[in-house]
Amino acid sequence: MKTRYKHIYFETGPGPVADHPLYHCKNNRETILGVIFYYAVLEKYVFEGRADCVFDTFCLTDIIDFMNQL
Repeated sequence: MKTRYKHIYFETGPGPVADHPLYHCKNNRETILGVIFYYAVLEKYVFEGRADCVFDTFCLTDIIDFMNQL
């Protein structure tokens, strides 16, 4: 599974739903930009970005690519 991209990368942590890890989305300066977690209501992973972060199309494409691997 690819976890590192040009400007962002993903780290695994314990998730809110058993058997589904949570992933921290970080930039290369190690700032957490958001999280990807399993949302049981939708029965799939979702991305929740921090309120004070903005994303360009390149970062969003990388986030989508990572989520498609899940």
